[in-house]
Amino acid sequence: MPKSINLVAQLILKYLRNEMSGEEKARLDQWVFSDKENHIFMQNISSEKICRIDQDYDQETIFEKIQGGIRVTV
Repeated sequence: MPKSINLVAQLILKYLRNEMSGEEKARLDQWVFSDKENHIFMQNISSEKICRIDQDYDQETIFEKIQGGIRVTV
């Protein structure tokens, strides 16, 4: 399971862009189902919102916005 907020943010961005490998999808799924709040967070993300963010901001800002809703347990 990803323990780094940056890694989770990268996986979420790849998921929304349909750029994930099978291994990456498995890692994201593991994170999503490891905590109820993670699952709710993923349910509330919409591709439309992220695509709009992607067009308006640089990659670092996108990560910051995704990270704002991510909980990572160590």
